[in-house]
Parts: sequence; C-alpha cells; structure tokens
Amino acid sequence: MLKKEEEATALENFGFLRDMFKNYLSAKVHQDTKINWLLGISGLIMSFLTSYVVTQSISGELNTGVFIIFISAFATFFLCLLNLDFPNFFLSKKHQEGNLMFPKDILGKSQNQLFRELKELDSYDKILKQYANNFVNLAERNIYPKNKLFVLSRNILLIGLLLGTILMIIQFFF
Repeated sequence: MLKKEEEATALENFGFLRDMFKNYLSAKVHQDTKINWLLGISGLIMSFLTSYVVTQSISGELNTGVFIIFISAFATFFLCLLNLDFPNFFLSKKHQEGNLMFPKDILGKSQNQLFRELKELDSYDKILKQYANNFVNLAERNIYPKNKLFVLSRNILLIGLLLGTILMIIQFFF
C-alpha cells in the first residue's frame, strides 16, 4: 500500500503523463490538419489544370510551366494520400508491443485476457512502461514519419509552383 505522500506524487506524475500524452495527440492532430490542407490545395490545383493539360497536350501546345505545376500537384496529392495511412514498410521502427491504451492493440482479446493484462499493471513502473510505449509508438510510427512526408510533399509543391511559374513567364515573354 502506498503512503499518502507517495499517492500524491503518483497522482501528480499521472497528471503530467496525461498532459504529455495530450500534447502528443495535439501534435498528431495538427500534423493531420496540415496534411489535409495540402491535400486540398494540391487537389484543387490538379482539378483546375487537368482539362487544360489534356486539351493542350492533344493539340501539342502544352506549356511546360503549367505541366510542371500539374505534375508537382499530382505528386503532392499522392504523397498526402500516402500520409493518411502508412504502409508498414515505410515505417522504420518496430511497433512497441504490450500496449493497452488503444483499441487497435486490444482487438481480438477476450475479456479474461484483457483482465489478466490489466491486473499485471500492478506497479507504478509497469504503468510508466505503458506510457513510454504509447509515446514511442505515437512519435516514431505516426508524428515523425508524417512530418517527414509532409515536408517532402510541401517542398515538391512549392518548387513545382515556383519553377512552373518562372517557366510560364519565360515562355510568355520570349
């Protein structure tokens, strides 16, 4: 049994861990929002340029700048779609096992199996290990890879827009 001081410290630590977990989840939601915006912007660019690119390529008068913008928007759109759910080969770190905080990790377990696993969390250290697993899984299997793919997608779109615009201006004046 814990003493009163130990109980107070444990409660403070759990509050800290809860807040830390909320911060991780907020970072994930923020990253997903940025990806959704980039997905929408690139999709909008593609939808505006698709008919122009098709008709101009048939007639043989396709502007190279417009084509580069279209291709960069297409690549960005594809990478943003990939960002929604990563294939396992894309993730470098192995999933941390023994996690009981998410439905996906307890799916297929019986009530008795789940009860036994919850009962095994009989010490503060074992609960801390569960939190550590959650933080590692959330960061290394979600936040960091999404951020890398988002930065790549954003850079492709920005470089495509910049290069395409420069080429359109050059072709227009020369």
